[in-house]
Amino acid sequence: MTTKLKAERGYARQGYTKYPVPAYKGTHCTALWQKWVRGEGKKLYALNLYTWELPNHHGVEAEVRMYTKDHEFNLNLLFEDDPVRIEAFYADAYTRLGGIPDPHNNDD
Repeated sequence: MTTKLKAERGYARQGYTKYPVPAYKGTHCTALWQKWVRGEGKKLYALNLYTWELPNHHGVEAEVRMYTKDHEFNLNLLFEDDPVRIEAFYADAYTRLGGIPDPHNNDD
């Protein structure tokens, strides 16, 4: 089984959904995996994982749009590690930065 196939099966098992890659990411971006992180009875943020296949390298870009009472911002990382550690990083960042649930993707 290829490394790419193992990674894709791992993302699916961890609750990620695969979506088409946006055209602006270019041809080396091979997949978009998304998982909504929920808490407080709401969607807090979406964790997007973009897989990259370059000629001599495979990597993953994590992208999250976070919101606080007064600001909204992107928090992006490049990694080659287990997504569980990346999820823990974003959960910690959400708490430390005073994150609020995503105001654009909740029904109230």
